[in-house]
Amino acid sequence: MKALTTILLTLLISGSLWADERKDTRTEAECPNRGSDIWDEEKQECIMLGAPFAFEIFPKDMENEESSSFMQSVILFLPKQEGETRKREDVTMIVEEDGIECRHHGRVTFLVTRNKDKKITKIEGNANSPYSFCASKEDFNTCIAKPYGWDLSMVEDEEVCFDG
Repeated sequence: MKALTTILLTLLISGSLWADERKDTRTEAECPNRGSDIWDEEKQECIMLGAPFAFEIFPKDMENEESSSFMQSVILFLPKQEGETRKREDVTMIVEEDGIECRHHGRVTFLVTRNKDKKITKIEGNANSPYSFCASKEDFNTCIAKPYGWDLSMVEDEEVCFDG
């Protein structure tokens, strides 16, 4: 059993090292999962969306994140959305932020882009994915960004999108 564990750990580490060393030469149209990948214009590579990798810790600490574009994942809370039919007692979890009832909407993944001053300039999911959806920047700011200490003042879009 000990030998099997050692072999599996060795394969996992060598596989991740190989992935770090290879250069992505694809174009946006060649992303293998066009419905669930995002083309990172700055890095010129496909970034996988969807379930986060098992070895990453989310949400990432934005202050320590060196890259200007990276995947972020959070448990999403939003105020009651227009057309939402869930009764309060049917919502898995509710938290209150600044007097607003923020309702649990499951885990979402999205690409965060920052400028050279490490200010968030864009939050986006893959618009082509059948599992993506958008919410107002104001709702996201109230229930997620402000509690995490994220500054969305540089984000020009009025909606932010995620992959569920």
